[in-house]
Amino acid sequence: LKLQFLYLIVYCRHARPRRRMPPLKAVLFDIGGVLVSSPVLGLQRYSEELGLKLTDVGIAVGKSQVFKDLETGKCSMQDFVERVGREVTVKGVTLSGRRIMEIFTDLQLHRDVLYWVAALKEAGVKTGVITNNFLSKQSVLMREALAPIFDVFVESWEVKMRKPDPKIFTHAAEQLQLPADQIVFVDDLGPNLKSARQLGMHTILVKNNDTPKLLAELAELFPQVNRKKSLYPQGVNRKGVPQAHVFDQARLLAYLREKVPVLFSQREGLARVEFFGTGKSNPTFYLRTTSGRELVLRKQPPGQLLKSAHNMAREYHILRALGEYTAVPVPRPHLLCQDKSVLGTDWFLMDYTPGRVHREGGLVMGKMKPWHFHDTYVSMIHTLADLHSVPYDRLPTGLKNTCPPPECYFQRTVGIWWRQYSGGLKQGAPRIPEFEELKVEVEAALADVKFDKNMRCIVHGDYKLDNLIYHDRAPRVEAVLDWELSCIGHPYADLGYVLMFHRGPKAFKGFDSPKAFPEATILSRYAERRGTPPIAPADVEALAAFSQYKLVGILHGVWSRGLRGTASNVDGAETERMGQMAVLLAKKGLQSLRSFRSAHKAHM
Repeated sequence: LKLQFLYLIVYCRHARPRRRMPPLKAVLFDIGGVLVSSPVLGLQRYSEELGLKLTDVGIAVGKSQVFKDLETGKCSMQDFVERVGREVTVKGVTLSGRRIMEIFTDLQLHRDVLYWVAALKEAGVKTGVITNNFLSKQSVLMREALAPIFDVFVESWEVKMRKPDPKIFTHAAEQLQLPADQIVFVDDLGPNLKSARQLGMHTILVKNNDTPKLLAELAELFPQVNRKKSLYPQGVNRKGVPQAHVFDQARLLAYLREKVPVLFSQREGLARVEFFGTGKSNPTFYLRTTSGRELVLRKQPPGQLLKSAHNMAREYHILRALGEYTAVPVPRPHLLCQDKSVLGTDWFLMDYTPGRVHREGGLVMGKMKPWHFHDTYVSMIHTLADLHSVPYDRLPTGLKNTCPPPECYFQRTVGIWWRQYSGGLKQGAPRIPEFEELKVEVEAALADVKFDKNMRCIVHGDYKLDNLIYHDRAPRVEAVLDWELSCIGHPYADLGYVLMFHRGPKAFKGFDSPKAFPEATILSRYAERRGTPPIAPADVEALAAFSQYKLVGILHGVWSRGLRGTASNVDGAETERMGQMAVLLAKKGLQSLRSFRSAHKAHM
């Protein structure tokens, strides 16, 4: 005990006091492997194709003089493509400069990290980018997109220096106006981190696109940052995938590796599978791969389905046709699977579209500037008019076969939803007497409308505000979602649906008072965009009643599946609300028809 006490005295006399770590005031991020997916996996796949070791192509390109010249602005992309074929070989194999360039430009944003960058800025922490990059259209667009959340943007081609040269780190620190020991540097390459550490920077290594580990380290260094929303895209259910919609992820991954090896190589995995907790019809999942690519999987619900409902093939073919042949903004589809042994139902895979969905309070005038509110509605109307103007007869044969034009769209639709309603009754769903009365009245009203009932176009079928993804910072539609009800039909069916939600009852969330954006403006903007005559006021009421009839049919289906326990995102309370809304809408439809009859008599 005496010896231990003596040792303690000696240690306390000679131990050096710990130097307090200076406060961290900034974070510098690399781009490749940190803010976007790393090109390493693409280079490894290319090595495999050439029969080389996994690291051969990456090492050869990284050490080549032409690559150094590209990143310091001494040669253009075209020069790089040509010079690689002449100057870079691996074990006697000539590399393709075009293929290398494709690998370096086909990268996915790590949105979780970008959310964190925004949170750092909100907490008063300076942020910056320091990257070995080359001048290209993609790099210019990326800089424009990321500029609002970064204080400093240092690119090697612009400053004529590249990592790991200490001068580029000194330059970045000067731009931040901070000493090096108050800066954190994040990169995926050891030599770059070593150079930054030698200047006194704190460093974080990101291995294999492991963004969760990066975010955990940032959370430890910056506990003051509010990161509650940083890990979840909008609409994701943070409680996880509901038990009724759990599927075999290993089976899915094996199928994707077989069918879409371009997206899923043997080394690509699923880092995250999340459930979107919003839609009531088809279960929809957010997928994130280990390389950072974001995708969406949309499938039929489990259990017994009514005939022709939840048509994944129709939705897939329409997305593909519109995406490849028109300017209508839609997510890019990748794969349709009708093999029920994989996930139990039909499903398809498409790109995830980032942006903003107006729901849960939606377009509330007081929460946004008047011009922003106005332009948001205008973009919705113009996008619909553009869809209706697409010459569908010139699109691929598959679309026309999937969605043949009916003889009379309105009569056909009334019949479809009546059959769906009748099928639900057979499965134990409750009756709605008002809906049965509404069917007879709607058919009579549609026979008396004045507009041309033979117009044809691609109809969305469920066109409303919360089926649109808007740009994060601009009132511009980036993607139209939920095409399961789409077909060749009458354009005014979609327009009437928009008007119904616009003037809808308080039971609907996400829509502001009609006074904020007059109904007449919707009709005039649509007519101007398409170059068609405006709709008569009496006919508007008939369209509203038709849309209400259709939506009652949709809600009755959700109500029926909710009672059976197979609906997506519908618990007991929500099931009851769906039923109440269906009854309320049927009554509103009858009111619209009374207005139609009054207006129709006045014009006779």
